Amino acid sequence: MESTNEINEFTENIFNTVREPLLVLDKDLRVLKANSSFYSFFRVSPDQTIGTYIYELGNRQWDIPKLKELLEKILPEKTTFDDYEVEHDFKDIGDRILLLNARQIERAPGKEKIILLAFEDITGRRSSEKKLRVGEEEFREIIEHSADSIFIVDNQGRYVYINTEAVQMLGYSKEEMLQLTIADLAPKNRVGEYLEIFQQTVQEGSFFAEIQLVKKDGNLLSADLNTALMPNGLIYGSCRDITERKQIESALKTNEERFRTAAESLSDVIYSWDIKQKLDWYGDIDGIMGYTPGGYPRTIEGWAMTIHPDDKDRIMEALEDHLKVKTPYSVEYRVRKKDGEWRWWSARGSALRDEQGKPYKMIGSITDISERKKAEESLSESYQIIEGIINSIPVRVFWKDRDLNYLGCNKLFAQDAGFTNPKEIIGKDDYQMGWSEQAELYGDDDRKIIESGESKLNIEEPQTTPEGNDISLLTSKIPLRNSVGEIIGVLGTYIDITERKHAEEEIQKSNEQFKMVWNGSIDGMRIMDENGTIILVNDAFCNMVGLTRNQLEGHHFSVLFHKSMDETSDLNEKNPKTEIYKLRFLENKIEPKFERELYLWDGRKVWFEVTNAYMEIAGGKSVLLSIFRDITERKQAELIIQQQNNRLKELNASKDKFFSIIAHDLKSPFNGFLSLTALMADTTEKISLDEFAEYSKMLNKAARNI
Repeated sequence: MESTNEINEFTENIFNTVREPLLVLDKDLRVLKANSSFYSFFRVSPDQTIGTYIYELGNRQWDIPKLKELLEKILPEKTTFDDYEVEHDFKDIGDRILLLNARQIERAPGKEKIILLAFEDITGRRSSEKKLRVGEEEFREIIEHSADSIFIVDNQGRYVYINTEAVQMLGYSKEEMLQLTIADLAPKNRVGEYLEIFQQTVQEGSFFAEIQLVKKDGNLLSADLNTALMPNGLIYGSCRDITERKQIESALKTNEERFRTAAESLSDVIYSWDIKQKLDWYGDIDGIMGYTPGGYPRTIEGWAMTIHPDDKDRIMEALEDHLKVKTPYSVEYRVRKKDGEWRWWSARGSALRDEQGKPYKMIGSITDISERKKAEESLSESYQIIEGIINSIPVRVFWKDRDLNYLGCNKLFAQDAGFTNPKEIIGKDDYQMGWSEQAELYGDDDRKIIESGESKLNIEEPQTTPEGNDISLLTSKIPLRNSVGEIIGVLGTYIDITERKHAEEEIQKSNEQFKMVWNGSIDGMRIMDENGTIILVNDAFCNMVGLTRNQLEGHHFSVLFHKSMDETSDLNEKNPKTEIYKLRFLENKIEPKFERELYLWDGRKVWFEVTNAYMEIAGGKSVLLSIFRDITERKQAELIIQQQNNRLKELNASKDKFFSIIAHDLKSPFNGFLSLTALMADTTEKISLDEFAEYSKMLNKAARNI
C-alpha cells in the first residue's frame, strides 16, 4: 500500500507539474480530467469543469469556431495535431493566443479513445514576436524574462541568441553558448536525431520533441523542445527542463515494477483506477479469469461488462456513494470468467482525494470468495428450507436463550408483536416487546421449563397486543437444546385462539337459540341421514307421533309405523326395498312437499303435510330435514265438504231433471194457449160476441189446466 501511494503521488505530480494546461476529453468531448495548471490559468474550479461539454466551459467561452474545426474535423482525420493556433477573448483571462496540441489516445484494445488536449499560452510569445518586429531591444526584454529557455539558431545550427534562463539551465555563459552549435549540446549518440529535428523545422516550419541536452558539467538534462521557423530564416526554439519529471517517472516505473512483483505473489488481486480513466491490475488477474496475458479489461467500462446483471446496479451505486459521500466501499458480487463461469469476488477499496476533497484515484483489493459462497449457499439453502417451513405453518414460533432474550421467531410471531422483520426482535425480552403485564407470567413458565427440562403443552395464556387488545393464546413450550443435549433456552409455539373462542361462544349462543327455535316450533321437525336413521327430532314431533326422543333418535324411521303395514312397503325397515329411500336420497329425488295419511305405530291414522329439504351439517355430510304439520282435522273437514258437495251435486241433478220434465210437459199446453190468443187477436173485428164468449171460456179452461 505504501508503494501504491507513492505511485499515485508520483502520477499526480507528473500530471500537475506540467506547466501547460491539460485536458482529457472523452469521445463526446466532455472533460474527464484537468490538471492544476488548467484550473489556475483559466480560473475555473473542478466542479465547473469535470463532466462538462468543452464548448460549454466557462459560460460557453469555449464555443470557438477554430476549436470546433480542430476537434471535429482535423483531429478525427489525423489522430494528432500539433501547434494549432487559436486566438480568443476569454471573459476571465482576456484576449489570449493559444497553441493547441491534440492527441487521440487508445485506452485499451477495442475501447473508446480519449483526447489529450494541451494548451500553450503563446500570447506572450506572439507579443514578443510582434515586439521583435518593432524592435530588437523590446524583443530581448521580453524573452530575457521568460520562464522558458529561449534560443535562436541560424541556418547552420549555430546559436545566435540565448536568454538568461537557458544560461542557467545549461551552465554555459552567453559568450560560450554563442560559440556552440546544436550538435555540441546533443549526446553523441543522438546528434543525427537532433540534426533531423533542425531540418524538419526548416521544412515544416515548427517541431515539438522531447530531447536530452548535455550541460557544461557533462550531466544530461531532459527537456521539452518547441521550434519554429522565423520569417528571416532563423529558427526560434524554447526548452523546458523536465529532468525532475523524468526522474519521477523513472522512480514511478521502478516502484510500479516492485509493486507489481509483490502483488503477483499475493492470492488477492490489487487494482488501481484513475477515476474515469484506465484500470490497472496487480496480480494474476488474467490467469484467474481465464484470459491470455493482458486480456482482462483494463477500463472501468470493460470491468463493468463482466459483472453479473443482477449485481451491476448495486455495485455501481456503492462505488458512486463511496466517491461522492465517502461511504465505505466493501462489496461482494459475481463476475464472469472468459469461459462463462461465474465467480464471487469480495472487493474493498478507498479513493485518494486532492486538497479540495475530489477523488482522483481509487486503490483496492479483490479476493475470490467463490468457495466460501458455495458453502454459504448450501448452508443458506438448508436454512431457507427450515425458515420456509416455520414461516409457512399457521403457528407462531419463537425461541429464547437462558436469559429469556429472544433468539428468533417466524414471520407470524413478529407480525403479532408489531414488527415487520423477525430479526428486529433478536435480543429483546418480553418487557421490551411491550407485554409487561404478562412478562412475569411468561418468565416463570419459561424458567421452570429450562430448570426442569419438562415441556408444557396446550396451555391457554392471555396476552395484550401492542394495540391494547386482549387476546387468548394456546401455547406449547419445550426445552431448547444444543447439539450435545444441553438446555440453552426455550422453544415455544402458540396459536391465536381468540377468534376460535369467540366462535365457540357464538356457536354456543347459536345452539341455544337453535334449541329454542327447534323445540319451540309448533311443527314437528325430524332430521334423517341417507340410511333413514333418525338423527334429531324436536318436542313437537315427539308429541305428534307419541314417542320419546330415546325411542326415535338413532332408530330407523320405520319405528313410526304400525306393524301391520304391508310387508312390501318401502317403509318397512326389514324389507330390502328400504334401499329405495337411500337411492332417492342420494339422487335428490325426495319429494320436496307432499300430504299423506300415515298409519302410526299406536294404530292412529294421522294426516301430515310434510316439507323436505336437504341440508349440510358438520363434516360436509348431507341430511334430510322434514317438517311435519298435522292436517288431520283439515282433512276431515275437507272430507265433510266433499260429501256435502257430492249431495249438492245429486240434488242439483234432480232439480235439473225435474225442470226438464216440467219444461217438456208445459210446452204443448202453452203452444195451444198461445195459438188461441193469437187467433183472437187476429180476428177481433170479425168475430161475434158469442164467439168471443166461447173463446174466453176456452182460454179460462186452458189457463186452469196450465
